[in-house]
Amino acid sequence: MGIEALCIERSVKVGDARWESRLVEAYEHIEAIPLTDHGLQYLPANYATAHAAFETALISACDNPWLLKLRSSLSAQTQRYKQICLPAATITPNPTQIAKSVLEAAVARDVTQTIALVTKSFRINASRFVKALEMSEGARFLDEVPDASGMPAVNFL
Repeated sequence: MGIEALCIERSVKVGDARWESRLVEAYEHIEAIPLTDHGLQYLPANYATAHAAFETALISACDNPWLLKLRSSLSAQTQRYKQICLPAATITPNPTQIAKSVLEAAVARDVTQTIALVTKSFRINASRFVKALEMSEGARFLDEVPDASGMPAVNFL
């Protein structure tokens, strides 16, 4: 979360009107996707795509290319597992409402609140990921395959 926080901080501090417009537009794409279909087992792919675009818009004004490159690499790794491991039925609070709160804090140029909201969301998702892993067949597999140190091996490839 440290790299993400640094990118958010720079983006919120130096973002201009075009950055705000990109952020609002990205949020509007999220808001337009309904999450009320009770038959859903997972978030729709277009929602995941829209949410990733919102996250990218949030940090798009960051003026440090090295931070952005590192953040992009880390983000690609986490995005791979969000859709697979986070059933829609477990997603509360509503991710659209969280994005709206992040948008409002960012546009208000409240760096501390923006980072706090993104950090809270990250922790919620991390907790859900661990819970989903524990409930899956993967948990048994991890328990059965120790690495060289004797600890369970974690290989997500």
